Amino acid sequence: MNIRMQLRTARIIIFSSALFILNNVIALDITIEQGVENPIPVAIVPFGWSQASVAPIDLSEIIAGDLERSARFEAMDFKDLPQRPAEYQDVNFKDWRLLGMENLVIGQLVLTDAGEYEVEFRLIDVYKEKQIAGFRLPSTKAQLRTTAHEISDIIYEKLIGVRGAFATRIAYITVNKKRDGSKIFSLQIADADGHNPQILL
Repeated sequence: MNIRMQLRTARIIIFSSALFILNNVIALDITIEQGVENPIPVAIVPFGWSQASVAPIDLSEIIAGDLERSARFEAMDFKDLPQRPAEYQDVNFKDWRLLGMENLVIGQLVLTDAGEYEVEFRLIDVYKEKQIAGFRLPSTKAQLRTTAHEISDIIYEKLIGVRGAFATRIAYITVNKKRDGSKIFSLQIADADGHNPQILL
């Protein structure tokens, strides 16, 4: 077998292995077993959506998941929210204070005339009735999950005083056992919450 034929065979084997791994990729599930003694209470209200259809992504769920996985926050269960305001003027601070909620996150997802997206959010101190942070972030549909992680980073930094790392990526190695007992190792990267895994090697 000449060198060219060997290289061709090697490429076929590598390609076949990559296909096998791609077909068996499972989203990485990251769980924090222990956190701080007194996590900061925060309520993330489901974001308003400018269209009549279902929103392309649940930003509030991603943000709440990020903050809870940090083990520094305790997000209020969505079913326990006393109201679901999307605008600052619609917030009834008394309702949130009665529940002992210190921080509130509200926002809106808007589809622009150009077919792009704008994500507007506000982080509010419930007891001071004061906005801590407020941003409007442009995004494409493909970038909406990353935009949610960026919002989590802003919230984390404003309330903890340390830069967040939710919009970063992680690298890890997976092992797949074949029927004959052999193992296939792959180097993968994914979002910090384990979503969007991609095989590097």
